[in-house]
Amino acid sequence: MMEGKEFITYMNTQLSNPEFTADVKTQELRNLWSEMQQISYSKEDEFIADLASHNKNKFDTLKNIISTEIDYTQKVQQNLENSSTFEEFIQVDALSDMRIEEYNTLLEGYNISTLEAATALLN
Repeated sequence: MMEGKEFITYMNTQLSNPEFTADVKTQELRNLWSEMQQISYSKEDEFIADLASHNKNKFDTLKNIISTEIDYTQKVQQNLENSSTFEEFIQVDALSDMRIEEYNTLLEGYNISTLEAATALLN
């Protein structure tokens, strides 16, 4: 997949091709492309950078949650193997609802901002 600058370079090369420039019918397209290149897109670049940062932070949080769950699952498995009664295991597992609430709290800010951004795109 081409990045923005690579695409612009590619289009400039294609539009400056003598076969393309010799055709009078393509002048309007070349003019439109020239106008488009004058736009800075700084607002869009800032939005994309913010989105990339937001997504990185969200997925770092998800990786931490998954890592925590792997550790927790290993400990629960050890506890189950070491439990002498089923009741001991049930007490350990009763804490899972609290962990899920903590995870939801960690992700809530990301989910809200994603929803707000999606809503803004629709409006």
